[in-house]
Amino acid sequence: MVRPETIVYVESLSHVLHIYTIKDHLAIPYKTLNKLLQDVESERFLQCSRNTVVNMDYISHVDFTNQYIILEKGYGSVEIGGSFKNKIKRRLGVKK
Repeated sequence: MVRPETIVYVESLSHVLHIYTIKDHLAIPYKTLNKLLQDVESERFLQCSRNTVVNMDYISHVDFTNQYIILEKGYGSVEIGGSFKNKIKRRLGVKK
């Protein structure tokens, strides 16, 4: 359906999976983030909160103080969940 390398980030809101690609926005009802991650089978995706996954290829900067991931090319930013902060640091190789 969507090539994984074109996905910038994915957000799950009210039982709808919102997939933001480099060109489009798709809404898929009743699909979970876990199911999407299983289908994609890529190490490039990083879960940054309970309802958001980011493609690491599109990360411009990570602001751990304010708990935001800034995306490249004006794609915006996504919030880092409190329990995901240390997991993200480990995955990105950031020292504490």
